[in-house]
Parts: sequence; structure tokens; C-alpha cells
Amino acid sequence: MQVARPTLPLLNIELAQRKPLQTAIQKSDDVSADTTTGNVIEAIPPTPLSPPTFLSKIPAAAAEVSPSEILLLNERYLLLECIEGAVSPQSQPLRRCIDTVTEETYFCRECSTSPSTATLLEAHHRLRDSVVVTPVCHVIHAEGDGHTPKLYLLSPASYGDLHSYLRSKRRLKENEARNLFRQAAQAVFDCHKHGVVLTDLKLRRFVFADPQRSKLRLESLEEAIVLERSDSDDGVWRKHGYPAYVTPEVLLSRGVRYSGRAADLWSLGIILYTLLVGRYPFQDSGPFGLFTKIIRGHFTVPDFVSSRARCLIRHLLRRDPCQRLEAADILRHPWFTATLRTAKVDQVKSKPEVTGNGAIRPELSVVDQVVPEALVDSRMDD
Repeated sequence: MQVARPTLPLLNIELAQRKPLQTAIQKSDDVSADTTTGNVIEAIPPTPLSPPTFLSKIPAAAAEVSPSEILLLNERYLLLECIEGAVSPQSQPLRRCIDTVTEETYFCRECSTSPSTATLLEAHHRLRDSVVVTPVCHVIHAEGDGHTPKLYLLSPASYGDLHSYLRSKRRLKENEARNLFRQAAQAVFDCHKHGVVLTDLKLRRFVFADPQRSKLRLESLEEAIVLERSDSDDGVWRKHGYPAYVTPEVLLSRGVRYSGRAADLWSLGIILYTLLVGRYPFQDSGPFGLFTKIIRGHFTVPDFVSSRARCLIRHLLRRDPCQRLEAADILRHPWFTATLRTAKVDQVKSKPEVTGNGAIRPELSVVDQVVPEALVDSRMDD
């Protein structure tokens, strides 16, 4: 089949004559960060899927997959089964993909040829030099069922997401949390620097790039907002999101735009608190109670969290978005340079919580102690 081989700038598209796709987004010094990709998709003519092909060697990773689940793209890439529990922000399942030449494994997401996909490609193009944002390695354009044009985006395989990892660990020690959160903050810094606002940042958006689970990457830039320029106004109208991460200004704004960058920084504060404590800072059995707590901005940090970590959390979870630290300030915070005391602070338990009438609050319920599966419905969890 014929495959699109975009070269930079992205508006110039070449067709590969039955040659394997080498890259969809390459490095270039002569392309500015505000390159538009509005007509990228229209420049790629759809091509039919490859006919049945006999392979001289079947990759071992594909041996256990039913033939009915395998699709051959570009006479080179085996599109295999859906990855259990792995979905894109648009609720599209991710599929495993294997390069039959190198036997390298990719994750593949199927996208329509829509303006939102063009925005996604533009966002990845701007972040092409970032090592903490998952790149789009290959773009394959083909006809799907009913001759509907489809784009298949191939990215490096990952080793689970941060949300699932935290659920298995309950909470992280500060040394580990510091290493992972630094990478998450770096990803947000890179995005903001290049005019990309995430708006729906959460634990599940970060995935591990190595089996040891020490290297994080931002999994996708779907639903990201691409500003005209990196210094453009970042005011957004978008209201949807996950309740545990929603900001006070989103709840209070009535037809007024809010800062997308500041909302991302609030979400980083939620992530940091949850990594260290093992539960969200604002929780309730229903959305009304949850949103009331968020608007008031009252939360407690257990005593086992170090003073520098508490300082960083409180400077991110400020009700006033103008008072929150920027991404660059996070990376310079003393928590990242300080050495934790040798005392086993992670084994220290927080003091019993006292209610308004002086009584000691009973032991917290399961939903308060761990990252919840759901609070009210599926959108209460990330």
C-alpha cells in the first residue's frame, strides 16, 4: 500500500512508493513552533489496506494472537489485539503493533481524518524534541472499513501507567515520588514552553518508558489545546474533565475563560499530593460535596510528608490561579535539590484527624485511603 511520509514542514507531504514509513515527525531547525497543520490530512490520499501477504518470519510476540485479530499495514506492521485497560483520552482502544522487520513493538491508535487529529499531530510536532513526551514515530494513512480514511499513529510501547502503579503501591516514598514528579513537571514545562495546554492532566496520562518504572512520559497529547504562538493568551472555555482534578476557577467561572496553563499546574498539585499520600486531597461521596471542598480550597497534608514537599503542594493548590507556581518554578523548587533525612519518614503515620466538636474522626474508609476506582460514576476517576 502507499503510505504517507510527511517531511517538515508538515504541509509538504510526499508519498512513499511501497516503501516502509521511516518517520512522521522529524527534527528540523527551519520550522518554527507555530507551524500549522490544518491541511495535513487532506494532503494524504487514502490508500487501501495491504492484500494478504505471506511473511517469511512471524514475530514471536504475534504467535499467540488469533489470525482474525491481525491486520497488516504497509506490508510491514502487524496490527494485533487491543491492549487491555489501555485507551486514549478519546476512549479509543490502543492496539499492539509489531514491526516485522525489526520486531520492535509499538502502541497504535486509530484516528479519523478530522481537525482534532491535525491538532494532535501539530502538538506532537511541536514537542518532537522532548524526551518526556511520547513521540509519534510513524503515521500510516489507509482506508478502513467501508473505505473510510483512517490514520494509524504508532508510538513506542509503554510499561503501564502511573495511576495503576500507584494503586499497587498505595503511596510512594518521597525519593521515588520526587524522581517521577520531576519528569511529570518537565513534561508540562515542555508543553507550556511550546504553546501546548493539556487541560485534562491526570495520573493516567503518564506512562512508564522502561520496565523498571523509573522513567515517565506523557502518554498522549489528545485533547490538548495548541496555541497560535507559545506566548499566546491561554484562556480556554473547556469545562469537561475529571472531578478529582477540576480547578476552583472552572467551577466558579460563568461564561468566563480561565487560564489553561494554571489549570495544568493545579492538576500537577493533585498528582503530587496523591503520589505522596495515596489519596486525592479533595474527596466526597458525591460531586456536589466534592466541588464544594474544591471551591473552598481546604485540605490537609499528613505529617509524614516532608516540609518542602508540603510547601510545593500548597503553592500548586492555590485557589487563586495567579498565585500558583509556574512549571519552570516547580523544577527549581528546593524539594528537588534537598536530601531527605535518613529517618524512615515514610513509616510515620499521620495524627488522628479531629472533627469540629473535638472528637477523633473514625478510621478513614477505603475510598478515602486509596486512589478510588470511582466515586459516583466512571468520570469521577482518572
